Amino acid sequence: SAPKGTILAFGGYSYSTGDVVTDPSLPVVGVGSRLNTAQVGYLQTLSLFGRTSNIVVELPYTWGTTVGTLEGEPARRDLSGVGPLHSGPCVGYDPSPRTHDLRGV
Repeated sequence: SAPKGTILAFGGYSYSTGDVVTDPSLPVVGVGSRLNTAQVGYLQTLSLFGRTSNIVVELPYTWGTTVGTLEGEPARRDLSGVGPLHSGPCVGYDPSPRTHDLRGV
């Protein structure tokens, strides 16, 4: 865990590709997607209820393409947009049992 008062800005990227499973009753076949997601965020540590805690704010942006065949015709959909903003506290929890100092016993 980071010391209280630590401030961190971070970013990340992921790439996903693969087939999409659709309802067999739909007139869609051969669907596949390629998606890119970039994410930026901010984290700050603090003390909350005597525990090391974090306040986190994250914002993803996704773009990509889905292709397939719709009613026998090639179909394509390009998409891009900002995902849902995630924010909130995270309070540290230490489930380890406490031990007693037996020195001098």
